[in-house]
Amino acid sequence: MKIYTAIVLLFLSTLFLSCTKEYDCLDNPIVPLFINFSSNDLDTLTLRKFKAEDNFHTLIDTISIITDSNEIFSYYDSSAGAALILHKEIGIRNGYDWQLCIPSKNKTICISKIISEKNQGKRGWGIFSMDPSRPCINKIYSCRIDSSFIDFSDNNNNQYYFNINN
Repeated sequence: MKIYTAIVLLFLSTLFLSCTKEYDCLDNPIVPLFINFSSNDLDTLTLRKFKAEDNFHTLIDTISIITDSNEIFSYYDSSAGAALILHKEIGIRNGYDWQLCIPSKNKTICISKIISEKNQGKRGWGIFSMDPSRPCINKIYSCRIDSSFIDFSDNNNNQYYFNINN
């Protein structure tokens, strides 16, 4: 009987002490907002990912964005002119430096020194994995766009945009 009680206590303590699992919180992207560009200006874009803090020497990945497909962007006409917002899946995120190239304008925007939180969240697993939980999102504090410092510290809605003017 003592063995049975010990096994039940061991099982219950394991179940209740290990019912959550830590995970890395999501990194929100920084979204470029193109102001006063025509749709022809933005027919092709290139996004390059570089090793962080390496002066854009070590290229990691490149994606060409052809804007014939509206699966990766939203296009808006406003009184300020045309604006194109790349969807979050494209992902200018912390941990890398980035270059966004607009070939039609012979323009390259450099995004670097992205400073953000690196938190961990907890979620249930096992029989507790069905518990509803909202994913945690790391807040972005600042970054450098070309030679300008961008401060996001007052941003409370977890949406981070920067303007690219034609």
